[in-house]
Amino acid sequence: MQELPAVDKIFKEEGVVCHTFSPDGTLCAVSLKKSHVIEIYSLKKDSFRQINTWQYKTQLKEHTQTISGLSFSINNQLLSASHDKSILVWTQDKNGNWTKQSVICENKLGCIKCVWSPNGKKFAVGCGDHKAYVGYYDTKNNWWSTMAIKGPKGSISALAFHPSSKAIAIGSMDFTVRLITLNLEKNYQSHIEDMVQQKNSQADIEQYKQLYIDQLNQEDPQYKGKFTLFDTYYESSIEISQNLTGGWIDSLAFSPNGQLLTFSVHNSSIFNIAITPEGKPTFNETPLHLKGLPVSCMLYKDDNTLIAGTYDGSVLQIESSASGIKLIKTIEASSDQTAFKVAQNRVGLAAQNMFRNSQQPVATSKFGHSNPIICLQHYPAEKNVISSNDINGQIFFWNV
Repeated sequence: MQELPAVDKIFKEEGVVCHTFSPDGTLCAVSLKKSHVIEIYSLKKDSFRQINTWQYKTQLKEHTQTISGLSFSINNQLLSASHDKSILVWTQDKNGNWTKQSVICENKLGCIKCVWSPNGKKFAVGCGDHKAYVGYYDTKNNWWSTMAIKGPKGSISALAFHPSSKAIAIGSMDFTVRLITLNLEKNYQSHIEDMVQQKNSQADIEQYKQLYIDQLNQEDPQYKGKFTLFDTYYESSIEISQNLTGGWIDSLAFSPNGQLLTFSVHNSSIFNIAITPEGKPTFNETPLHLKGLPVSCMLYKDDNTLIAGTYDGSVLQIESSASGIKLIKTIEASSDQTAFKVAQNRVGLAAQNMFRNSQQPVATSKFGHSNPIICLQHYPAEKNVISSNDINGQIFFWNV
């Protein structure tokens, strides 16, 4: 039997678009850039940091173009979305075999982002046709249906579910952020109107409404906060926000208690929207301005600690509250991925500029990545560990 190449060598040769972990942390799904496939690896909890100890399990090959989004649900279902416009939900049986479920979606252009809701009952996909699509399971037809959320005038560049699973934040390249409550009738009325135009029966329309109520209106039972409907959506635009020139939305994240929505803009700014107990979004117009390149992805560690990956290749720790945002630390990783330490307030701009201006390829910086970070994930088996991957296929783990 021919010996397989080292896992990290495969990733570096192929390039990694994104990765995601199963709920127990024993599986990692990786989107390979060149071959347009998903590879599934099994991980051991005592050696997950060492990429070359990952065991290859299988490939999922249904997509024909770049797989731009991957997300595991709490039910161990894998969501994948591709530039070829296809969206699939994968389920693993007891024998370890993966089967795909169809997703009915009328997106006209390729998929950019995808994410499961915290309760695993629905998902969202952002596409290049200026729409986000929320998926829910159609028990009658045994497939996944989707509802289009219209409004943005640019491609959907970021998505995040409220921890209650009852609302979604959508970031777009038209410089807007929208907060939308999924169970408001106005958000799916246009779909009902389309069904009427297509001469669907009244029975089908009523069944759709019931499916919508059953699937999209379910709250995550693990959410401990109090959810109040957003009676409107919030838009941040260049006219409202300060210094938002050239700033499409790169990433979004809700705090675990649902009281903060943080978003990064492509001009290296980070903004907060505080959400009151009454459900009123309040925009803080004083952003955190980074000196380096913008934040490309982010997630919350706890209610006031934000972890962000940047186009500089740095991982930042940020303090976040309703009153403001503050850069605390740049996390520094050792080269062997077995020990990690935190560098106080060292963004490393000089080093990063040297790497960017050099014509010679650089393997690894002292900050772990020497290329833009394009994906951050919680590692489910360890509370204070996150992972990151850059565009050239390096995956690192960080203690935060």
